[in-house]
Amino acid sequence: MEANPDVRLTWSFLRAIAELWALHPGTYRVVDESENLIAALAQMAIRALAVEVRETASIVDQRIPITGVLTRSDGSASAVTLRDVTNKVVHGTPERVVVSGNDIVLHFVNSANEVSVGRWTEISFSVTSFTDSLHTALHVKPHDSERRDGGSARFPKRTGT
Repeated sequence: MEANPDVRLTWSFLRAIAELWALHPGTYRVVDESENLIAALAQMAIRALAVEVRETASIVDQRIPITGVLTRSDGSASAVTLRDVTNKVVHGTPERVVVSGNDIVLHFVNSANEVSVGRWTEISFSVTSFTDSLHTALHVKPHDSERRDGGSARFPKRTGT
């Protein structure tokens, strides 16, 4: 079984954006900005893939470890799984993107109301680890369509982002 074409295209787009981000090391605050279409599409792609995992991946596949950390309101931290990441992406708010070395780390935070009742405060996770886990969870094969992957990678470059 393979991923449906929409999932495949979303995955390809997110990988292309990650390659572009990797060229610009630093820490970036996520802002609600309608003028930056590529950043908005990247956020939509991450959320779409998170929803797809929650709705279609098996419970076993959702236990795939992801490079990252979940911080609770009491300050304790734990390793994360694909399920942790997808739940926090769906329910959390993107706060910042850290580009360092060969990886991008996304940080999502919880609402103050949820934190005040003892829920999680922040999750940070590797984009590479997340997208790589989708090979198993959503049956997305890496680079099985050069035309589509190449087209997704060229789109942001053509638009000057």
